Amino acid sequence: MSSKVLFLYVNAGYGHRKVAEAVYQELSKRQNGHQIEIFDALEKTNFLFRGSYSRFYHWMVMHASWLWGFCFSLTGAPFIYPLISPLRTIWNWFQSFELRRYLQQGNYDHIIFTHF
Repeated sequence: MSSKVLFLYVNAGYGHRKVAEAVYQELSKRQNGHQIEIFDALEKTNFLFRGSYSRFYHWMVMHASWLWGFCFSLTGAPFIYPLISPLRTIWNWFQSFELRRYLQQGNYDHIIFTHF
């Protein structure tokens, strides 16, 4: 039985993209009738988010890595996460209309997102 598989990544820092590409390439060699696609999720977000996400990430890592580490740790802290989670959910919902439509219309059996 074949299935439709989508590999999603975000092109920021390139690690998530490289993982998605490596797994995609390996599965493509062994395809066995499966339809396999790979896609940068940022391509289906709004213009401002798409343009700023990678640039902001790169700037933070190069010029304020301590701040990136602090924010990363903070978002996972048990006492902060319940406060941040609803705001992140609303923010991401507004940024991803087109991406959600793309995923729904694709009728994928499996979606593997290497970013989160």
